[in-house]
Amino acid sequence: MSKVTDMMHDLINKAQSRDDSYISALVVVLEKHYSTGLDLLEGVDFATFLSPLHHDVNNLKAMLRAIYIGVKKTSSGTDGCSVYFEPTVSIL
Repeated sequence: MSKVTDMMHDLINKAQSRDDSYISALVVVLEKHYSTGLDLLEGVDFATFLSPLHHDVNNLKAMLRAIYIGVKKTSSGTDGCSVYFEPTVSIL
């Protein structure tokens, strides 16, 4: 799981920049966690691991989507965040 923190920062930066590649980057994070879990766990333990993993990724997906649609430039030119939610948005 090397550089997971860097991957998370990259996700946030891409969402803030309205770079659609945050979606594929999120898939990479999911695949990395999935493959690591597969390497370390077996049977029921792996199955038990998957449910919270998917729950966490769905929460992260919603947060990134909110950042993506909610970032606006302030009058000073710095990024501010005004967040609203779109119903039934699917990004993966």
